Amino acid sequence: MNQQIELSEAIRLGSMLKPQAFGLLYRPATDVRAPGDVLGLRRLPEATCALGAGFDAVGLPLLVDGIDFFEALARFQVLGIIVPHPVHGFPGHLMNIVMDLNDSYRWTREACADWVAGVEAKRDALLAKHAAAVAELARA
Repeated sequence: MNQQIELSEAIRLGSMLKPQAFGLLYRPATDVRAPGDVLGLRRLPEATCALGAGFDAVGLPLLVDGIDFFEALARFQVLGIIVPHPVHGFPGHLMNIVMDLNDSYRWTREACADWVAGVEAKRDALLAKHAAAVAELARA
């Protein structure tokens, strides 16, 4: 039996692999010099945002310049569900909301995973509601 883990669990697992990144899915290990630093370069380790952690945990490619959206959506269909943003309530795709929670609101990846788990628990009802809305539009 091929059981795939949920996105929330993948985020939790991936969060144990690398530190958190902000503003990008994946940050490769980088040498940086702080302004005025006379002691030399400092090494920043690889890091992932909340989605990057989830993708890393299941072996999806981590690209510095983005993701293969279709591959990610095929693996985690919940990414395409439209849900209310937990901070301001405006609807959006779960994928965009998780990126916003990580980057703009600086939620921990574990907090993002907890919120995603709540959406996953209601997934069937959300998908049924979406299908009904699409059927209603088709009849109009």
